Amino acid sequence: PAAAAADGGADGDDGEVDDEDALMAKGRARKLAARIGTRSGGEEAYEAHRRANAQATHHGSTPLVILAGSANHKLAAQIAAELDEPLGDLAVGHFADGEVSVKLNESVRGKDVYVVQPTSPAVNEHLLELLLVISTLRRASAKRITAVIPYYGYKR
Repeated sequence: PAAAAADGGADGDDGEVDDEDALMAKGRARKLAARIGTRSGGEEAYEAHRRANAQATHHGSTPLVILAGSANHKLAAQIAAELDEPLGDLAVGHFADGEVSVKLNESVRGKDVYVVQPTSPAVNEHLLELLLVISTLRRASAKRITAVIPYYGYKR
């Protein structure tokens, strides 16, 4: 599985780590993203998330939000269930002229957000949708955005 992380937020963050707590949070996000993509890592992912939440009270880390793109909503729901987290409220649709519409129905300001979106057929449509969701999350001031891409169509 491929996972890509991007720092979000409107605070002009250039991706550099300012302190030890931020470094720990980034490491937690990368480890969790790697574990989410595996089928057998359900218990490990839950334990990692539980430990991260316990550390959050001590290190000022941010809450977790899992969002599903339209490519595989069932997979995102299974991941959220394994982590004992609710699936975030994201509406993806199309305008009358066929353009993709993305609407975030909850606040993600200052949160770690994971977007589950494989690029299964229609690859271009799903990839564009993922990019639009990431753009929406950046404008909504998510602290960190991690794309969980279990299948990446252009990997050849």
